[in-house]
Amino acid sequence: MRKLLNNKKGAEMAIGTLVVIVLAIIVLVVIALGFGMGWSNLWSKMTGFFSPANVDSTKQACSYACTTNAQYDFCQLKREVTFLDVNNKKDKLSSTCEILSGTNSPKPDWGFEACSEFSCSSAPKCTGTAKACSAITAQGLCNTQTGCGWGTACTGTVTPCTDMTETKCKTQEGCTWS
Repeated sequence: MRKLLNNKKGAEMAIGTLVVIVLAIIVLVVIALGFGMGWSNLWSKMTGFFSPANVDSTKQACSYACTTNAQYDFCQLKREVTFLDVNNKKDKLSSTCEILSGTNSPKPDWGFEACSEFSCSSAPKCTGTAKACSAITAQGLCNTQTGCGWGTACTGTVTPCTDMTETKCKTQEGCTWS
């Protein structure tokens, strides 16, 4: 009995192994989320826990979109900007770089710069009216419409064409990319 209690090597190794397994699972989850959500999106979500505002990183992303001639990213991609309001409370604003840098910017004091590389009015965009979920009768088509889901019928709220990326726009009934 005494010999049994003195031999603790197996218990120590099991705890060490468990710690390694838990850390490996955390790393795998972060990698999966990074590839699934996109690294910049994951990074903005992670820094949101530690930093109350992301105005500077959003401003930097807009500047990068302009200098790399990424018209969709600058003109149409809605960015979630987190900032502190006048009462020092965390607040959010969803807007495009074009709007944030324009003359009618909701927050002109943030200093977003307009893009001189291209004009957003000439940028391709998704237009039209997406077919309402309730008007779709085929399950396969229902599942391809953004915002729709199939239960006993097609239900949900369709995402407006203007809020879609090129890839999504091209697969939606009623939307056109031009």
